[in-house]
Amino acid sequence: MPPFRQSPEVKDMPKKEVSRFDADTGYISRISSIVSLPLKKTPERKIVKRNGNVEVTFTALGECMPYGKLPRNLDAIVATLILTNDSSWDTSSRKWVIGKSFYEFAEHRLGITRGGNQYRRLRNQFNYWLRTAYTITNLGEDQIDSGGQFVVAEAWHVPWVDAEEWAQHPEDKECWIQFSEMFVKKVVKENPVPVDFRVLRELNKIKSPLSLDIYLWLNRRMSYLRQPSLVTWEQLRGQFGSSAQTMKKFKQTFKAALVHVRDAWDGLDLTVSDSNGVTLFPSSTHVPTLAETRKKERNEEFARRASSSHSCSLVSGKSDDEGFWQNITGWGKVFTSQSLFDVGLARDHLEGISPQDECPFCLYDHRNREFHGSATLG
Repeated sequence: MPPFRQSPEVKDMPKKEVSRFDADTGYISRISSIVSLPLKKTPERKIVKRNGNVEVTFTALGECMPYGKLPRNLDAIVATLILTNDSSWDTSSRKWVIGKSFYEFAEHRLGITRGGNQYRRLRNQFNYWLRTAYTITNLGEDQIDSGGQFVVAEAWHVPWVDAEEWAQHPEDKECWIQFSEMFVKKVVKENPVPVDFRVLRELNKIKSPLSLDIYLWLNRRMSYLRQPSLVTWEQLRGQFGSSAQTMKKFKQTFKAALVHVRDAWDGLDLTVSDSNGVTLFPSSTHVPTLAETRKKERNEEFARRASSSHSCSLVSGKSDDEGFWQNITGWGKVFTSQSLFDVGLARDHLEGISPQDECPFCLYDHRNREFHGSATLG
């Protein structure tokens, strides 16, 4: 999908009085799930990443480019507070009121204590991240130059004080960030990806930012994958690696990081080939998307209705041929009834996406079982 074409956004939900940061389910921006910031500190002021027809250029406006695990965590936290309309988020001004001091955010949200190397690293990465510019380009249309560019934040006031000064004058240390309109609209709200914070916390314990990138990418890919898909090593290096990195070294690094993701994700189905790349097979996303949740609910409702219709026909003695065969152009046919029929579920049945013992059409009439998974699509 072109990055700046009109697409679904997560609408603002009713304001919550209590923060939802402690919930296990959160969000990551779509951009973070398809391309990634540097894994280590780099002297480069500009990096270009590409995934399919989307090209993203990150430009450092501050001292250097943000890198490592902390910017990835900041992205997830900011996306979650905005998309859940957290009480610290002001929609009209796009301002995040962090608290009387950045210490409050660092301790309560990230578990980082005041002082020490960890806190200094967070301060540095936070400054780098705020001073980053995005240029997003759609490369999929000939003769059309389509894209946009923007900064992460337009203004901010973040007091960096020691613990003693903060304790003496907390009322003077209000801390806030005002994000740019395009960052909120095009990075955060456009097709966000649900994530499990429990997995992020586990992967944070590992010194491998690449593991976080792979987890975020796979969450997005598995949300729409319907058939096996090969991702070549060249494609993976263009997305996660560096042109300066040898292919041999990249493969070693990627496979080592992938081990941690597989350990944290039960049911992840993929194979790795040294010669070809990584083949992905349809797997349940770690956190169901809204579309998946609605689809499951709809499936369950139709299965209930199918089972009820079948039971009623047995009790009343009505024959099952009182239903009718419905042709799905380009897919096949199903034996159904007016109340049961749903074209989306019929396609899932013919493609074999729904397990046969849960498929509402197979439950409704035994003749449908012969055609379960029979669709031959180009």
